[in-house]
Amino acid sequence: MEFGIQTGQQHRSYDEILSLWRLAERLGYRYGWLYDHLVPVGGDLDGQVHEAWTLLASLLARTETIRGGVLVSCVMFRHPAVLAKAAATVDHASGGRLEFGIGAGWNAWEADLYGVPFPPLRERLERLDEAIQAIRTMWDPSKKNFEGRHYKVSGAHSAPLPRQSPHPPIWVGGFGKRIPGIVARQADGWNAVFLSLAEYRERLDRMRRACEEAGRDPATLRLSFGQRVSVNRDAKVAEERARLQYERHGVPFDEQIRKRFIFGAPLQVVEQVAVLRDLGVEQFILWHEPPFDAEAEDQLREFAETVVPLLR
Repeated sequence: MEFGIQTGQQHRSYDEILSLWRLAERLGYRYGWLYDHLVPVGGDLDGQVHEAWTLLASLLARTETIRGGVLVSCVMFRHPAVLAKAAATVDHASGGRLEFGIGAGWNAWEADLYGVPFPPLRERLERLDEAIQAIRTMWDPSKKNFEGRHYKVSGAHSAPLPRQSPHPPIWVGGFGKRIPGIVARQADGWNAVFLSLAEYRERLDRMRRACEEAGRDPATLRLSFGQRVSVNRDAKVAEERARLQYERHGVPFDEQIRKRFIFGAPLQVVEQVAVLRDLGVEQFILWHEPPFDAEAEDQLREFAETVVPLLR
């Protein structure tokens, strides 16, 4: 199992985000992730948010080993041909360290604020399906064109191709009625976040059935899982930190939230993450997104020093 961080770029300065990524890199985290939002999704909704792809390019240019991506790029924010071109550029600029994430998006309110079309979910999923096909066309020198209901691209004019061969890993995030089929046919990996263990097992079972129905070996689908974590040598301190992350923002730390938060002493956290590892999760992502983000630097260190060695 490898480990990553997610630093949703709201309510943080550029320098603070860069500092977290560099710290994660020094501590041995393999992956760094951003989100794709135009306004904050927590805390002060008028607060600052850095645009995902320009920020990602800068962070990868100012780090050396960490692999980076956006979990996940909203299909409605950029035409897939332009996104494919941008991603290929970032892959070259980073020396082949791009992880490519894409999804249907969910925040209609922010799209409306920016005047971005945001059709119903059914159409967004249709667009997601087509967008990945269009992006694969742009990245495959054996393909010349793609024409679907929503998108039309010419692969003949897509140079440069990504540095990674055959292309950067394609991750699809989220879950819905049509997502398993899209993932099974087109994605290299599937990302899920903020689920209880029981919820994740059920959705993973459905994802693996979709792979089988598509004629794909489920074992070829890479899995990543993101969760908030609070770890301390004193389990009571860890639980209190977890509770305060919610209650100080008016969200009760109820049973449902507790099941969707990993907290405790190092061995307790190891036990919970190990269950995910045994289910096939190859990448565990620590979610550090303000304002639900108590002591991010401390937690990155604590997890790296006390939990990671016991999971490898």
